[in-house]
Amino acid sequence: MKPRRIICPVLLVTLLLLPFSAWAAPERPNDPTLTATHNTLTVSWEAVTDAEGYTIYWGETESEITDKTHPLKRTNSELGLPEPVSEGDKVTFTLGASSGVTLEPETRYYVALSSYDEFRDSTLSDIADVTTQAALQVPPSPQNLSLQARTEERVTFAWDTVTGASVTAYKDSVEKRTGGLFAPASLTPDAPANLETPSANFSGLESDTRYRFRVKATNAEGDSTPSAWLVVDTFAAGELRDTLAPNTPILSPSAHPPELQEDQSVRLRFDGNNSGMADLAGYRVFYGTNAGALDQQKDFTPDADVRITDLEKEVLYTFRLSAFDTSDNESPQSEESVSILVEEVRGLLDDPDAFEGGCFITTPQSRAVPSLFMGIALLLCPLVLVFVPRKKVLTATLLASLSLCLPTPGVAEEANTLGIKAGAHILSDSSHKDIYDSDAASFTLFYQRKLMGPFSAALEAGYLKRDGNKRTTSGLPTEVATELILAPLSASLLCDIPLTPEIILFAGGGLDYWYYKETSDTHEVDAKEENDYGVGGYHGRAGLKLLTRDPMFHHRAGVIIETVYSVIDRFGENEIDLGGWTFNAGIFCTF
Repeated sequence: MKPRRIICPVLLVTLLLLPFSAWAAPERPNDPTLTATHNTLTVSWEAVTDAEGYTIYWGETESEITDKTHPLKRTNSELGLPEPVSEGDKVTFTLGASSGVTLEPETRYYVALSSYDEFRDSTLSDIADVTTQAALQVPPSPQNLSLQARTEERVTFAWDTVTGASVTAYKDSVEKRTGGLFAPASLTPDAPANLETPSANFSGLESDTRYRFRVKATNAEGDSTPSAWLVVDTFAAGELRDTLAPNTPILSPSAHPPELQEDQSVRLRFDGNNSGMADLAGYRVFYGTNAGALDQQKDFTPDADVRITDLEKEVLYTFRLSAFDTSDNESPQSEESVSILVEEVRGLLDDPDAFEGGCFITTPQSRAVPSLFMGIALLLCPLVLVFVPRKKVLTATLLASLSLCLPTPGVAEEANTLGIKAGAHILSDSSHKDIYDSDAASFTLFYQRKLMGPFSAALEAGYLKRDGNKRTTSGLPTEVATELILAPLSASLLCDIPLTPEIILFAGGGLDYWYYKETSDTHEVDAKEENDYGVGGYHGRAGLKLLTRDPMFHHRAGVIIETVYSVIDRFGENEIDLGGWTFNAGIFCTF
């Protein structure tokens, strides 16, 4: 065979295969990795050698990627890749305002990419996703500026790192006190603050001079509000102390009245007037019974509860304040003084002469005690005989209670009623109102059983709580918080007056026995601890029942609205009445 006959077919095959080699797609890029800020996505991947560039696809759903809805095409040179490209070269691209893309904070985005050459695109990489961060906000104010060191011409202080706000720098401002007033000083720190462990050092300061410093944090959105001032006194020349006294505290009888406590101690309220003072050591209280010569004193740290103890009862005390620092400099005493009469602080139930628990039955020692029969009567839902003489109440109550357990001729099948009520309890006793001046919400469970004719008996158990402040024995208000819990138990005899099959008026009255508990930080009056378990009284009530017409219930459910007036004063034996007006509304069912 001649060589020419072999060469021709080879050339022909080569020419036929050339287009197919040109049409082969470039290599598929590896899967991208994503990082996000609140408005950018950074896409990273490894370069492939046979690509002229890459197409980045992005969207808020995977279908937007597979449909190639948002393509961004970039050449190797636009992506900063060298020529020639080496396999494994790192490539990054940022989606955001710089690439003409607007991204939303706290939104999930999906990204994939492909490579391309002059003829074709590769297949898509796997899809990656990431959620953008919350929108960048102005940083919060730096907190807890604290003095680290000071000399006669240098001050160093530090503060807590501001985290989670992409802080890029801290800005310091300085003021110097001259002639009693602070004015801006043209001072800058020796070096910018470290973002991780921020602090500032100022040198070239004047000796024995008062300066104040504050800091702002800044990021791409702007500056934070300034921190609180840190006030620093430089040392006097050649000494390890300053000679500058703190500011004088401010006492005011109207703005800062003293507070009498349960243990007859006095808490002083005042304006320290030394906020941010780095070397403040504390406050000195001067007090006594002679306002012109306060002969006693006591020191307190700056953050202490300024409270004077061991004071005599029924004595008028006067108080003044000064401030002192770590260099033993002391301010003048406060211009104004405050005075208070030290006397006993009482809650509503603290006075045994005004309040005792139990019923009206007393022991020979005049101590009120609960009657076993009264307890049984209340628990069995007694009928109340309002006009029965006092000596016969217990016997009548017991007999009426027992009648609930007996069959009642002529009573319909729905002889029982069960329900719940809520309402507002309004005080009637003025001494009660002085301490617990607000109305209280009440909640009541009730059970009612028909007797003969229009009469029925009811038993109720309720709960209400009041918050207030104790008073002195002379009636002055205090800041001593107290809480009163009442759990009323009551038994009633009621008369029903039907107006229509759906509307029933009722009225009646009965006996009460209320559990009580009054507590404060240092004192408690508890019916359980007093061994009487409550206090007795009586009530009257009237109201309206509205039965539903819904066939599903067949007049077996409805709404109740009522007004109750109670007198809970141990049947006139107590000066204090725990009762008052109660306005209730609720729901019930019969069975």
